Amino acid sequence: ILFICCLFASKPRNLHITAPTGNFDVKCNKSGCLWKGKFHEHEQHLETCGKFQTPCANDGCGEMVARERMAAHTTQCPKHKLPCQQCGKKITRESFEEHTASLCSNKRVLCPLSCGTSLPRLHLTLNLSECSERAVRCAVTGCTAIIKQKNMPQNSTNAAATHSVLQEGEVQRLRGLMHF
Repeated sequence: ILFICCLFASKPRNLHITAPTGNFDVKCNKSGCLWKGKFHEHEQHLETCGKFQTPCANDGCGEMVARERMAAHTTQCPKHKLPCQQCGKKITRESFEEHTASLCSNKRVLCPLSCGTSLPRLHLTLNLSECSERAVRCAVTGCTAIIKQKNMPQNSTNAAATHSVLQEGEVQRLRGLMHF
């Protein structure tokens, strides 16, 4: 019995040798493969041999894996792409956790200002500019109060006396500029 090397199988055939050797008994040289057959059958066997090493088809992997383990490797491979349930993008297994935790633009997040709003990450900036919990400076010139947007009406009521004094001072300042 001859051992047939897979490298030999891919070489051009010498018809003077192939014809008389076609019926020789041969066996596969791949470790663990028990195939035995005729020399003329070895090429067909190598196309399906489970022990034959092939490169992983996932982009960026290229690991050499036995055919019989390729299906399991392909799905567990760090370069295998999975669809993100939030945005639909295909993300590699090795990057999936980071993507869903902090990069996916459609992942719902809570407003960091604690207003209770849940929204897609891509709308967070807009929410922060309109959030009732955001800090704003009092609109009355001279007032240094910084309060939550939602408390602005209450501030106007509570600080009415102070605002009145500040506004009178502003009126006097403007009159001085206009020389009245």
